[in-house]
Amino acid sequence: ARVNQDMFLIRDREELLRSVCSRIVGHPYKMVWIGFCDEPTKTVVPAGQAGFEEGYLDSIKVTCDDSEYGRGPTGTAIRTNKPCVVRSTAKDPTYQPWRKEALKRGCRSSAAIPIVSGERVIGALNVYSEEEDAFGDEEIGLLEELAHDISTGLRAIDEEEKRKQVEKRLQAYQAELKSLAAELALAEERERHRIAAGIHDDIGQKLAL
Repeated sequence: ARVNQDMFLIRDREELLRSVCSRIVGHPYKMVWIGFCDEPTKTVVPAGQAGFEEGYLDSIKVTCDDSEYGRGPTGTAIRTNKPCVVRSTAKDPTYQPWRKEALKRGCRSSAAIPIVSGERVIGALNVYSEEEDAFGDEEIGLLEELAHDISTGLRAIDEEEKRKQVEKRLQAYQAELKSLAAELALAEERERHRIAAGIHDDIGQKLAL
């Protein structure tokens, strides 16, 4: 419910992502971050986070391809468009690249939920718990709703930004038209003066004759 309120109140992309993460974090969730896939490099780039991070995101590499760094929960959720849960970061073999740093921060299980825009998966919501096997069907269902809310909020912000850009271009176009109209009016006024002056000179010459 609080995240839904944020959707209506926050119109800045980074602020919205930070707010969503901070809404989720809290016992037993130690850390939350949202990342988006950079298509050219297939790297998942963090865009918002909250909780006990302590340099975690700077110390790890996450991708959304089928490499070693893309087979964890985040990369798998993005590739498959399905939630991916690691019930034990200490035991899950796919979690080996991130195990040391995660356990160092007390993260014992994790879940990644795909964030979808249109028909394309653009990123993932990542949640870490201090407890093993912390993500049941109910928790995953709620996180999927949050991921949907994030997507909806981001689309609204993108549409608002597009609207502002259109308005800005329209204002620039109107200003250009106004300037052209002023130049045209000035040119017409000069032409009238030129014609009037020519007629005056012509009459003067005829009178002189």
